Amino acid sequence: MTDAPAPLYVHKKYDHEPRNINDQHQEEMRQGINSRVAVWITDNVGTMQTAYIFAGLAIIGLFGVLAILNPSVYTFIAWLSQTFLQLVLLPVIMVGQNVLNRHAQLQADEMFHNVQRTLNDSEQMTMHLEAQDRELVKQTAILAAIQQNQGKELEEHTRILTEQEKKIAGLIQNISDLHQIVRENDRQIAQLLNVLKDAR
Repeated sequence: MTDAPAPLYVHKKYDHEPRNINDQHQEEMRQGINSRVAVWITDNVGTMQTAYIFAGLAIIGLFGVLAILNPSVYTFIAWLSQTFLQLVLLPVIMVGQNVLNRHAQLQADEMFHNVQRTLNDSEQMTMHLEAQDRELVKQTAILAAIQQNQGKELEEHTRILTEQEKKIAGLIQNISDLHQIVRENDRQIAQLLNVLKDAR
């Protein structure tokens, strides 16, 4: 049993399997309560409902400035809006943005690896095609040599057949001449027999 021929080219695979980035990001977010809270606050602070709430706090603060409300209410609103919300929301929103940016970072990383894999596959296919081209050129040269040898052999066989045809034609001519001689001998023998008959 003959061994299978070796492949013309062995592909070098780029070591990366495509991933679902959305699933990976969701899995990372499920692992920590802080990330989920930060993303929820970040998503909800950027809404019109939150803008209305902040506008309401600003109007209540205005009533405090105009001395319409109790000064303690104004002081509480001022502390809530200027101190608590700013100091708490700023780092929470930054954490939320970092978590959301992580998704974009994962997407960019996955896209980079996919592009690298596609580029590697293209290079490997190009090298494979070049190997096939070299093999085709080699096989074409072998076929041309075989065809040339067969052409020489065909010419030699044709020459031998021509010579044999000439010999056969010569033999046929000799046989024809022999037949002619035999007929001539038969005629002469017949004449001699007639002469012998007449002599008796």
